[in-house]
Amino acid sequence: MSETQATPARTRAVRHGTRYRTRLVGEERTARARELLTKYRRGESIRSLAGTYDMAYGTVRRLLLEQGADLQSRGPRGSGARAASDRL
Repeated sequence: MSETQATPARTRAVRHGTRYRTRLVGEERTARARELLTKYRRGESIRSLAGTYDMAYGTVRRLLLEQGADLQSRGPRGSGARAASDRL
């Protein structure tokens, strides 16, 4: 199916004001994933990257994982979580 071909679901969505994002494929996808990874490693959050690039959180996360990113744990750093050795 080509990008320009309208499916019934796409037609209904457009009629109701929903817009579709262009699918990232090939070299464009790889380049965007590398760009996201660079910014993520510099400290930007997945949520802020998603907002900046107008992408879904899950899409950004998936692209980062495809590039081999080690994802940060959830929550603020130093949130009081204790190491396993401290709990014993």
